[in-house]
Amino acid sequence: MANGCGPEGLGWLVPDFNFADKCNVHDDDYARGGTARDRLRADLKLGGGILRRTWNLPLAAAYFGGVRVSGSRYFNYH
Repeated sequence: MANGCGPEGLGWLVPDFNFADKCNVHDDDYARGGTARDRLRADLKLGGGILRRTWNLPLAAAYFGGVRVSGSRYFNYH
């Protein structure tokens, strides 16, 4: 279920800024799930989308790094 940026219930820790739509697509990709390669693809799509929207490489890298480090438990592996 898409809920903007950050894990459900803790979104206040992770601001949406002007790219909540990118986070919602990422949430949908995680719900759809798949393989480890699918998860990497979803994470790269999130980071790239944030970078294209903001032109802020450190911000995009932080969000990409955050989902790489802590997103595994939320991905629907199958």
